[in-house]
Amino acid sequence: MAEGGGDEPACQPLPEAGGYDYPYVEEPPENLNCPICFLPCREPHIIECCGAKFCQSCIEREHFAGKPCPLCRVKKFKMLIDQDHKRKILSLKVYCTQREGGCQWIGELRHIENHLDKDCQYVLEACCWDCGRKYARKDVGFHEQDECVNRPRELVLLKKVEALEKQCEAQRKSLEEKDRIIKELKEKMDEDRKEMETKMANVSQQLETKMDKITKELEAKMADGTRELKTAMADTAKEWEAKTANITKELGEKVETKMANNAEGLEAKLANNMKELEKKFAANAEKIEENDNKAIQNNREMEEKFRTEIAAVKEEGKGLQKVVEEVEKKLIKANEETNRETTRQLNVRIEELKQEVEKKLKAELKQLENNKIKPLEEKMTKMDKEVTAAVKTAGDSNVQVQTVQDRMKRNDKTQKETSDRISIIDRQFEAMRKMSSGFKIPEWQRPLPLTSFSNIPPCQFTMMNFTYHKKQGKAWYSPPFYSEPGGYKFCLRIDPNGMLEGKESHLSVWVYVMRGRFDESLKWPFTGKVTVQLLNWKADKGHIQNIVSFDDAAGDKVRARVTSGKYAATGRGSSKFVPHSMLRLNVGKNTEFIVDDCMCFKISKVDVKDISGGYSHTASLSSSDSFSTSTIVS
Repeated sequence: MAEGGGDEPACQPLPEAGGYDYPYVEEPPENLNCPICFLPCREPHIIECCGAKFCQSCIEREHFAGKPCPLCRVKKFKMLIDQDHKRKILSLKVYCTQREGGCQWIGELRHIENHLDKDCQYVLEACCWDCGRKYARKDVGFHEQDECVNRPRELVLLKKVEALEKQCEAQRKSLEEKDRIIKELKEKMDEDRKEMETKMANVSQQLETKMDKITKELEAKMADGTRELKTAMADTAKEWEAKTANITKELGEKVETKMANNAEGLEAKLANNMKELEKKFAANAEKIEENDNKAIQNNREMEEKFRTEIAAVKEEGKGLQKVVEEVEKKLIKANEETNRETTRQLNVRIEELKQEVEKKLKAELKQLENNKIKPLEEKMTKMDKEVTAAVKTAGDSNVQVQTVQDRMKRNDKTQKETSDRISIIDRQFEAMRKMSSGFKIPEWQRPLPLTSFSNIPPCQFTMMNFTYHKKQGKAWYSPPFYSEPGGYKFCLRIDPNGMLEGKESHLSVWVYVMRGRFDESLKWPFTGKVTVQLLNWKADKGHIQNIVSFDDAAGDKVRARVTSGKYAATGRGSSKFVPHSMLRLNVGKNTEFIVDDCMCFKISKVDVKDISGGYSHTASLSSSDSFSTSTIVS
């Protein structure tokens, strides 16, 4: 804040004599100036001698000194106040005398003194603790409360006590939040554990169902294989039996055919031999007797020969029978070997199927463990660690809270001694605030005492001359306020005639980050939210509220630390804070937001924290943003 210098008064004083010496927007017409002081007339009087108009103090000074009329030199004349001339002069547009200090006020001459006495925040005022320094009205309160070396010790102690109380309250809320988080984590762990048990039961049931299905499939395949094997063996046995029967039949037919052929040959030979013998016997009967012995001998030899040949044929048949028996044995042996090989192949295939099924089941179990069971176990381990850390943090916080409580107990005695003096100071500050406000405020709307840091939420600001600001299209800036002792610095900007989408139809409200004395120790960019309310004069309800969010969507220009100038380059707020139609008196809803051309705004709280998502009813002062109306607080 800029410190004032010299002995400049708190507001523009009335001169002892002469006209209105103020910075005018346009040069006043010469016919409105006093011929003596050459300034617009203060309390203009017209004289009867020449009809000229003078300041009351200027002409009375000349008249009482016995001097003649300054223009026509008549010694005796009468004076009369000129009301029409006075109205013209008082309607002249003037700047605030503190324009160089930063005040942007422009108004009629009739309102300048009231503005300087009550509304102007740039008028220099002396510190109430007699430190000899002067500050702008908007900054003197901060100096008196936080900077002045002559502050009463009771005020300093009270601030420390309040800071400790806020710290304890923050610690208590932090503990409650941690307890809530621990409770939620435990509930979540129980839910996850139940969910995991349910999933494990489902997985086990699914595995059992799959095992039963696979076992049934294997049994069905084995039964089918056994049936196929039996069928194949039966077919093979039938085939070999048919082949053996065919071979035996063929061999029997061959032996019978050969024996029949041999027997026919022998009979034919015998018949031929008998015929020859008979012919020879008939031809040579004589030789019969001679040859009887030879014939008998030959018959015997032939008989012996025939017997030998028959025996040989019989031996040959026995050999064929042995061959048939050997072939049958070979067929039976080959059949058995074929059955054993088929059985062995089926057993090998069954073992391969079993191994494939086991391998597939193991792979599915491993995959299931990696995909579901293992992540659940890791999640439970992580949650256990978080709960352990939260419990440890809660224990450390309990120790800190106990330390703070011990300190507060030691301060109880000092606080009791100073409570009486603090109450006196509170009443003095309340009287000063009422004097500065200039109008009666209902009890429920009175701000907290200055000893409770009135520039720290909850705090209120009154905007005067609403109609003038609306007609001129001028914005109104509130005194600065802090998020907390040693926190971020902000101010309100009110546009009565609206901005952007709300122009000409709505009241726009913006919150600007300001350059503060504690910026170096704060975290930037600022992240949090500011709750702004337009108060209803009729009752303690029906207020218009808007929560202004400073999140990532706001951009760095809105939330960054201010290093040059007083304000951030861009504000954050709502272009459609409230329609103009809602500001008027509404008997049915019992609401009225403008009384005596004044509006009252309240900063109910400032939350400094990280925001996970955006907030509703907020906007930046940018033409590309979308806006929403504010909510009504009942």
